[in-house]
Amino acid sequence: MSDYRLLIDGKLVSGVMALNVVNPATEEVVAVAPRADRAQLEQAVAAAKAAFPRWLATPVRDRGVLLARLADAVEVRQAEFAELLTAENGKPIAQAVHEMAAVAAAIPAVVIYNSFSRQITSYRAALADASASVLRFVSRDLDRGLALRKSAAE
Repeated sequence: MSDYRLLIDGKLVSGVMALNVVNPATEEVVAVAPRADRAQLEQAVAAAKAAFPRWLATPVRDRGVLLARLADAVEVRQAEFAELLTAENGKPIAQAVHEMAAVAAAIPAVVIYNSFSRQITSYRAALADASASVLRFVSRDLDRGLALRKSAAE
């Protein structure tokens, strides 16, 4: 069984408490998840608040690069995460694979700043079948941004 930890203020730490994750099909404990107590929760929230100004000051393009790396990391471990998801809640593996592809797709891969529309965010779109995932880029808000630009010009 893997050793899962909490990420608080950039450090992996053990939770003060733990929660058994039980496979509903077999009733077997498949993992032990760390649980934060109130003090750890407050520490994590304080760390996030302290880190936010630095994130906000990070250039938009650099944030996009970091988010793309996160999406890539999720994609690389997609099959492993799908197996964990299936064991955790009993859903069919094909459904879990699709769900993990959606997780990777939901992470913004490119953030483009546009002075008129303020921001257009492009998302990775994952198209999955039982054997593979194919990624392509789509612009979620592009049509809306172009519509705003057109109406402002009129």
